Amino acid sequence: MPRHVRTRDSDGGPLDPGGAPRRQWLTKWKTWAVSRLPGDAPRAVKVQLRVDVERALARYMIDDDEAEVRDVVDNVVEEATARLTTERDKGDHEARKKTVIAVASVYLGVALNKSDRVAVTTMLKRPGFTFVQLTARVQRYLGRHLRGDEGDYDVQRMVDAWTAHRLAEQPSSSSGRSLGNALAAVGVVAATGAVAASRHPVIKAAINQAIEKVKQQIQQWKSSSRSEGPKSS
Repeated sequence: MPRHVRTRDSDGGPLDPGGAPRRQWLTKWKTWAVSRLPGDAPRAVKVQLRVDVERALARYMIDDDEAEVRDVVDNVVEEATARLTTERDKGDHEARKKTVIAVASVYLGVALNKSDRVAVTTMLKRPGFTFVQLTARVQRYLGRHLRGDEGDYDVQRMVDAWTAHRLAEQPSSSSGRSLGNALAAVGVVAATGAVAASRHPVIKAAINQAIEKVKQQIQQWKSSSRSEGPKSS
């Protein structure tokens, strides 16, 4: 049975049931839609937008109300722009995440510098807790928990919380249990803050106050321990 040959118009393309006027009309709207995209939009996005516009106008005729047609096309453009923005944000977040993980040692150094020097020095001497090993561990932690849209403040609080937990894990001394519990409390509060601080200023303020109270309690314990001095045997 001979194959059916599709009729083509004078410019070589398949004959459109709507004829040349409709093709010109579609071209006008597809061109307008593409012009509404960011100037640096990838070619693939432009191609897909043309396809989406033609599909969206399949039920419209060239003599339909232009304002209505414009709204339909504009909606298609908005959806394409939103997808483009989402993809770009995703790429930016991934790049930011990689950068933060690469410089995790800086955040860790700041967190350790905020902590009790004796406790930090003791921890760093233990097997598995050297600065290099802790850096690798905090990098893995950030790799699991970062979204990539956090600011430096939130990242630092995450690392502070992680560091406080590591210090709390250390073997307790005569006053180490109280100090360890306090450090763990700081870690819990800071961990909560890392998630909520960027979302609501009232929550952020409350968390900061709670952390300051715990820190003050730690300082009181330290001062009390130093004032008592060594006990005679």
